[in-house]
Amino acid sequence: MNHRCLLSIVLFNFLIFSTIKSQITNTATIRLLLLNDSNNQPLETNIKWHSLKTNKDFYFKTDKNGKATVSIQGNDTYETSITQSLDEYNVEVPNDPNFQKDLVLKFELEKTIPQKIENKPNIVQTPSKEIKIEYQNLIGLQILNKPKGKRLDIYEIESQKKIRTIERDTQSFGLLTERHYKLVIEGMRIENDTMNVLSYSPKMVPYILYFSSDNSARLYAINNTTVINLILKNLLGEKTSGDTIRIVGKKSGNQYEAVTAKNGSALFIVPKDDSYEISLKYFPKIRVINTESSLKTDLATFSYEIICPTTFDIDKRNLEFEKFLARRDSLFPLPDPELLSKLAAEKDSVLRQFGQDPHYFEKTKNVVCAVLNRFRNRWTDKVIVTDVTAGMYPFMKELALWHALDFMKDEKNTYVFFNDGDDKVYFQKVIGRIGGIYMTHKNTTDTIVRIMHYAMSRGNGGEPPENNVEALIVAEQYALPFSEMVMIADSYSPIKDLVLVPKLKKPVRIILCRVNPTESIHPDYLWLAYKTRGSIHTIDEDIMNLSTLVEGDNVTVLGRTYKLLSNRFFEIR
Repeated sequence: MNHRCLLSIVLFNFLIFSTIKSQITNTATIRLLLLNDSNNQPLETNIKWHSLKTNKDFYFKTDKNGKATVSIQGNDTYETSITQSLDEYNVEVPNDPNFQKDLVLKFELEKTIPQKIENKPNIVQTPSKEIKIEYQNLIGLQILNKPKGKRLDIYEIESQKKIRTIERDTQSFGLLTERHYKLVIEGMRIENDTMNVLSYSPKMVPYILYFSSDNSARLYAINNTTVINLILKNLLGEKTSGDTIRIVGKKSGNQYEAVTAKNGSALFIVPKDDSYEISLKYFPKIRVINTESSLKTDLATFSYEIICPTTFDIDKRNLEFEKFLARRDSLFPLPDPELLSKLAAEKDSVLRQFGQDPHYFEKTKNVVCAVLNRFRNRWTDKVIVTDVTAGMYPFMKELALWHALDFMKDEKNTYVFFNDGDDKVYFQKVIGRIGGIYMTHKNTTDTIVRIMHYAMSRGNGGEPPENNVEALIVAEQYALPFSEMVMIADSYSPIKDLVLVPKLKKPVRIILCRVNPTESIHPDYLWLAYKTRGSIHTIDEDIMNLSTLVEGDNVTVLGRTYKLLSNRFFEIR
């Protein structure tokens, strides 16, 4: 080995995601073995360790077996050499108090060591023979999304020799310069599979090998950049493909988009000095990733799983809701002008049957009367907010019947009816100013029915989402200090103005109408009750504990399970 080697030896695995560095310099322990490169015999000698950080020299002596135990300060790189050889090694020592390492160094002994000659300009120092210097570059490689059972081998292209096998997902190693290396995985084609190590670099040269499926990978050089690797899963934990993920730099404003691959992953190679907001179509700013912590690292990646319904699933569900509501609403007649006379005739019969059976309303599927009756002694003063769009007419009749039964003689109630904007078309409806909201304080059956019918007649149905929250904000202005906010709502109609929920101050008690065991309730109502510390009520169930749920918890309504995820509720199918 009649030449001078400069080898970079990496003694630790780089912690990719660590952003906290100790302020204390720890001492590492290294067990040395020095050998003669020509015959592998032990060397009993002094070895110098020169600190590149402090410029100080440290000397250790090996015994007759070539061994020595070295205690050396961490967080530094040392040049190691002996006087009998031209060989040198760079040894990098981490700042780890528990670090111990067995290190074997081989030196080729020189018969004549050239000496430095001073003050003799006419004497030229000439080595006895030409010395060829070979360098190694330190390579950092991280493998992302590697399928189980896949083994990566690295071959030198010129010699066709296998240099090494990569066992771990993150590994650092040296490769000789002026060489070309090929990455090989049996049974797989790797795009851009060559590392061209052409010239020496004093810093680590970082690469990532990214798997987009079980049989497809690509090699990327990531110098002066960082990597964000996102894995999208649905609520069942299945990796989902074909969803667009957008990230935006908070400082730069630069936007990047990627579509999830077959294994659910999306790869972004972006500048380090920024924070990035992660968004999907229905989940804006679902996560923020700060990559500035990676500025001092050569190889930094951020891998996260995002669990949420796919865009396809949400689009499909929304279309199902719209078709169902349009089909259902077309079946309902206009308001009955003889409703008051019918209520008067029906009142005595209902009172008699209710007196005989306290579960009369549940058995006759009268959800409004059933819930109001169950909470008659707890919800005394109320503001009752009712959706009066087309499909809700049967439940307006139930509310009018409850009032006609005179169960609320001593209560101070306010009634608010909303129709989602009177006759406005969708592009005229501005969130918070949609209108179509009518109210009355007068607790007489004829006034309630008249205002209710008037509000309904001013609306025209339109698109399914309703302005529920705007109506609740108006209702709170007329509420007494201890009034309960009760909303009578269509269980299938989405809420278009959930963005206004932070303006609500009172818990919302939501009576869900037209619940069908074969259909899901719209999760917007779970979220509204959850955010206002309110409750959900059906003909048989009262869900009172929604405000105690935390991220990842489930709640069951009518036998269907909904998960709280990313600050929203989603049905698990």
